[in-house]
Amino acid sequence: MTDICFIDTETRSYEDITKTSTGRYSRSCGVIICTYAINDGPVKVWSVYDFDENLDWNDRPDDLRDFSGKYVAFNSAFDRQAMRYGIRNCTLGVEDFYDCAVQAAAANLPRT
Repeated sequence: MTDICFIDTETRSYEDITKTSTGRYSRSCGVIICTYAINDGPVKVWSVYDFDENLDWNDRPDDLRDFSGKYVAFNSAFDRQAMRYGIRNCTLGVEDFYDCAVQAAAANLPRT
């Protein structure tokens, strides 16, 4: 069975996400908090200590560094782009994610 990492990001940007596109917002944002849980493990928090800095994928916690499975996010298009542009050196692609919002929609469940 594939290992999974449930992941969520909190971002900051000078762009107003309600007045711009997800793509434009994510290219200008910084990820300041990343919460994650690997398989059925505890939820952990990786965050910046200085709001003038962004997280750096090369400095991620050891358990994320050792992780080699799939990431699961609700609306992964946003979190994936936020991680790509808002975490330095992050190269995760669409193939690295499962999107539970898409799976809910495919099962005719609400996406919210």
